[in-house]
Amino acid sequence: MTAATSVAAGEIVVTNPASGKELGRVSRANAAAVDRAVRNAANAFSSWSQVPVVERTRRFFKLQVLLEEHIDELATLVANENGKMFADARGEVRRAIECVGCLRCSWAIRSKGSHAE
Repeated sequence: MTAATSVAAGEIVVTNPASGKELGRVSRANAAAVDRAVRNAANAFSSWSQVPVVERTRRFFKLQVLLEEHIDELATLVANENGKMFADARGEVRRAIECVGCLRCSWAIRSKGSHAE
């Protein structure tokens, strides 16, 4: 879990739990912001559900490639925000990339019988 302490009612300080070093500050969301995020997610799901399986698979392949290209940057973020050793954080990111690949493959299997360009 990320170490965070409240500085003011509207702000949260995010720290590295291993070192106590401040990583940044974020705004605290109010109820209206949460409601807006939920509505946006519902709208995004509606749009995403209309995307053909073959196109979803392509997009997730692109995501997987981008994650691979930035694995060390992502691992550094995970290490800092969670107070982990870099190697452990890199392994965590690697597992997330593998999950994207598994999801992509499962969609490809489900699209069997669909027209693939």
